Amino acid sequence: MRIRNIWSLVLLVLASSNCAVAGDVYLSCDEFEQHMYMDANEAFCTVTGFIVTHSQNVVIKNFVPGNMVKFMKFYDSTLLYLPFHLFETFTHLKTLDVSYTSILELTRNTFSAASNLTYMNLSYNNMSSLQTSVFIGANALMRLDLSYNRISLLSENAFCGLHILNKLQLNGNRLTELHKDIFKDNEYLESVSLEANALTYVEPEVFNRLRRIKEVNLNNNKLIRIHPDTFSEAANLESLLLAINALTAFQLTDKSIVHQLHLDYNHLTNLTINATRFVRANYNNISEIYIHQALQLETLELRGNRLESIANITNMTALLHLDLSYNPIGPLSVSTFDQLKRLRNLYLRSNGIRELEFGMFSKQKYLEILDLSFNNLTSLNLDIFVPYLINIKQFFVDGNSLSELHGNRSFSQTFPLLQKLGISRNRFNCSYLHRLIVSPNLLDTVTLHIEPDVSTEETPHIRDVSCVSLPRNSSREAPAALEGSMMTLQTQLELLRVHSHNLELHLIFMKSFLYVIGAIVLIAMVAFVTLRYLKVRKSGRYDRRSIVFQSSATMDANLTL
Repeated sequence: MRIRNIWSLVLLVLASSNCAVAGDVYLSCDEFEQHMYMDANEAFCTVTGFIVTHSQNVVIKNFVPGNMVKFMKFYDSTLLYLPFHLFETFTHLKTLDVSYTSILELTRNTFSAASNLTYMNLSYNNMSSLQTSVFIGANALMRLDLSYNRISLLSENAFCGLHILNKLQLNGNRLTELHKDIFKDNEYLESVSLEANALTYVEPEVFNRLRRIKEVNLNNNKLIRIHPDTFSEAANLESLLLAINALTAFQLTDKSIVHQLHLDYNHLTNLTINATRFVRANYNNISEIYIHQALQLETLELRGNRLESIANITNMTALLHLDLSYNPIGPLSVSTFDQLKRLRNLYLRSNGIRELEFGMFSKQKYLEILDLSFNNLTSLNLDIFVPYLINIKQFFVDGNSLSELHGNRSFSQTFPLLQKLGISRNRFNCSYLHRLIVSPNLLDTVTLHIEPDVSTEETPHIRDVSCVSLPRNSSREAPAALEGSMMTLQTQLELLRVHSHNLELHLIFMKSFLYVIGAIVLIAMVAFVTLRYLKVRKSGRYDRRSIVFQSSATMDANLTL
């Protein structure tokens, strides 16, 4: 009997909990909970902490019909699906943000009344697919963000009805292919982002219908090739991003990309550039460059490739930024950069350069950054850069084999606008380095760039720049050290001579001063004595007749005696 009562109690508790969970959940806006209705004049609605389970229904009520809510966002909420009749209640809704709400799927007819919706954010949810014509009704939608879901399947007609869609984001999903007709209804599409998916190939028809397309982001996929006719109908393609893929070749048939082309981290062996302003193809296997209409090219980054010759690159007269680091380009001639008169930034890091010649940078009067780090320079004459590179703000020669600098100028004199200097990981003697990087040879306002050193060996340093200490018994470096000591001693002697001369002048001045003071004191004493004498004489103190004191009392006393 007691066991039956316990089971009855358990069943009652479970039933009551199920009833509580399965009940309706009422949707209301945070700002107007106290009023229990939405003010018709308000244009936004935020919802915080709204939790819906699988067995619950969302009920929307107590809102004035025809309310003017135009913006709605959910914070710290779990929806699982978009509430039914949401757009029938909020007929004027233009922006809906339901990101991070664990939505699992979008059902048909959800957007049948969303005729005013222009922007919707569905990012960071748990959707795995999009059904056919799921967005039918959202005829005014211009921006759609589906980033970072789990979408692996897009129906052929997933975006059907979105005739004026302008920007579509599908970053961070699991797409492996795109149907060739996926964008057949989206002729006004200008920007598509498919970054961080698993695409291996894109049919040329996918983008061929998008004549207004301006930006396509296919970074971080598994693309093996791009068909040459993929963007043949795109009249205004501005940006094509294909970094971090597996492309072995890239060439678009007579197609120019107006603004930027990114091809970093692929497997390209050659590159064709056609009237593009900004090109990045770092860390490939490029050994050949083919250039068409180079007058527009302003930025070219080819770091980490296999270029041995840069003759056709240095003919691009419009270049402002050039990065050729980590290429085996070998020796440079005096006239290598003569035509690059507009350059602002030049990176020649780790190119095997052994020496610099006078006049090599005579045409780069606007250059602001020059990086010569990690080459094979054993000597550097700062006079090479004078008077041409007066606009240099950043100068780097880290990781060479420099032990001293030649020329008649210091860093501050060579580069009057210098802001950052890199001379770390060289072979400078500590005392020499100290003179090199302290004022006035280097202004205190200049920041020192320090290259990281993986060595665990402790080394002395000046202002965090490592240097070499001279051993006491070093015969090879003794003459240089002795010469430095002699120069220091000579400087000190010269200072002593100057101080001695100044001291002699001070002594002469002091003697003259003392003579003048003595003369003044003597004259004063003579004048005083003279005046005293004249005063006493005038008063009659020395008249002999005044010595006898004539008194009748005295005379009487004498007579009596």
